[in-house]
This record gives sequence, structure tokens and C-alpha cells, in this order.
Amino acid sequence: MAAPGKKITALDPLSAITSDDLFVVVNNPDGAITTTRKAPTSVLDDRYLLAFGEIFVAGNTVETAISSSGKANRVQITAFDTNSESRNATPDHASNHITVTQAGVYMIAVCIHADSPAGGGAVTFGWSIYKNNGATEIPNLHAHRGFSGGGAEAGSSNVCGMAHFDVDDTIELWCWNEDDTQNVVNEDVGISITQVG
Repeated sequence: MAAPGKKITALDPLSAITSDDLFVVVNNPDGAITTTRKAPTSVLDDRYLLAFGEIFVAGNTVETAISSSGKANRVQITAFDTNSESRNATPDHASNHITVTQAGVYMIAVCIHADSPAGGGAVTFGWSIYKNNGATEIPNLHAHRGFSGGGAEAGSSNVCGMAHFDVDDTIELWCWNEDDTQNVVNEDVGISITQVG
């Protein structure tokens, strides 16, 4: 336990800080400064830390089935098979989304490597982040990628931006074919969320 009055600096390791080292400083209306010791359950209690989470798939070979063209006929990418690191968020590859458990502003990063199926024509695919089972698109989190045709063409696209999410919001990736009903293979895809505020 740190001695009373110990000065804590940014260079001190977190393991050296205890609840005895935490103070609330109040600047009173009369100009006097009051310090009050504050002891949370734990200095490293998750409630005081920013959230993050990730789901991904690597090496998927199953086509995402597209029945109609256009964004209105988008389909959720359901190829995810791995939950990655997380804190104050719930990655759930089985449900193909990440659930927010701490409200705030998040940086969303999505990496997509996609293949057009053999015999595919010239088309443009779109991807976008939606929340709550496709109910709401996050308009600044989308990307497009054109394929020239000929089949078995591969390409990559990225989605990156910030958005506010509330507790219990689910974050998903949806895709669509802008031109026809050609399927796409979302081979390598990752969704990462990092709270920034």
C-alpha cells in the first residue's frame, strides 16, 4: 500500500497504485481546495476502462448468397467464426455481431478481403456497418469494391470511422450487390471496435 501523501506520476506502474492513492479534488466556491480520498472497488475496475472487441473469419470459402440487387436487399455477413480480444464489449461470432456493454463513441475498423465466384461478371459490391440487426446504417462506415468480371477475382476494402453506440446496441457488417444477384465470397473479414470517448 502506498504511503499517505505519495505523489503518483504517469511513470508509475499501475500495479503500484492502490485505492489509497486516489483522491477527488474539489475547488470550493470560496476558493479553498478540498481533497477527499476515494476508494473504488478496484483501481483497475473495468467500469473505469474504455471498451474494445473484435470478431473475425480467415479463409472462408462459403459464398454470401445475394437474392436481389441494391442496398435495400443487403444481407448480413454470417461467416464469422472467431471471437478475439475484448473488454466491456461482447463479441459473438455465432450471432455475427459485437454487443456494446458500455455506451460511448467508438472507432470502428473493418478489413475485408473478398472474392468473386468463378464465372462472375463485372459488378460492384458494397459493405456497411449497421446496428441492431440491420435496423440502422451507420452512414460514415461503408465501402464499395468493383470487380471487373471473369470470375475468381479477389480484392480488398476497408471501413473506418467513428460513431456513438448505446448499451445493448449490436454492431454488424452487411453487404449487397449493386448490379445483379451475383454472390460474393467474404474470405477474410474482421470487425474491431475501440471506445475513444
